[in-house]
Amino acid sequence: MRKLFTFFTYLLRQLGFKPKKTFVRISQQPSPSAPHVPKLRRKIENTGVKPNISQDEKVDEFIPFEKIAEVIRRSFLHLPPNAERGLRQVYEALKRHEVSDIGYIAYILATAWHETNQTMLPVKEAYFIGEPRASRYREKLPYYPYYGRGFAQITQRANYERFSELLDVDLVDNPDLALEPDIASDILVIGMLKGFSPGAPVLEDFMRGKYPDWHSARKIVNGTDSAKLIAIYAARIYDGLRYG
Repeated sequence: MRKLFTFFTYLLRQLGFKPKKTFVRISQQPSPSAPHVPKLRRKIENTGVKPNISQDEKVDEFIPFEKIAEVIRRSFLHLPPNAERGLRQVYEALKRHEVSDIGYIAYILATAWHETNQTMLPVKEAYFIGEPRASRYREKLPYYPYYGRGFAQITQRANYERFSELLDVDLVDNPDLALEPDIASDILVIGMLKGFSPGAPVLEDFMRGKYPDWHSARKIVNGTDSAKLIAIYAARIYDGLRYG
């Protein structure tokens, strides 16, 4: 395709026509080693616009839910009714915990979107292999019954105890409460802000400087698993919230 374009450009120049550089690069695939995915989002040439993402960038009023829902719908081309209800739960948790930084909001929503397989409903560990295999798998886990639950799954008794204290909810005797959307959304937001376990990474660690490091932020939840994909999700959401 590039060779064909070059050939036509050559012909036009031979005819005395000089094409202007007014092209818009819509899609630029990230390289596996790219540390800052926001740099990979769409770039519009010759406009003089220079994106500037600041960790202190906040909105005067909290972003309306309708705008967030529309951004998710445009970014991923669908938002089923059940997913919209789950999205609202996460939205309410963001408001409860006064998360107004657009970069934070974008990454938290991107994580929930990925972790729930785009359902925006709390899930159980290994849900993707289907029942009854998933139940048999969970029962064999060394930390059963404190297996993963939620929008971003918490595991291990110690972490259930920690969030029980933070939320004033008995998740130890009733671990399935972590599947309740309002509780699961609080766990998601608090985990992102304060860590899902003591000493774990938090969003603030990756939001310093001009560009947030959404790729490395995956360490908050699950190492480097799907880090690039989730960073791309976050960049899409961020663009929609800031420019849309």
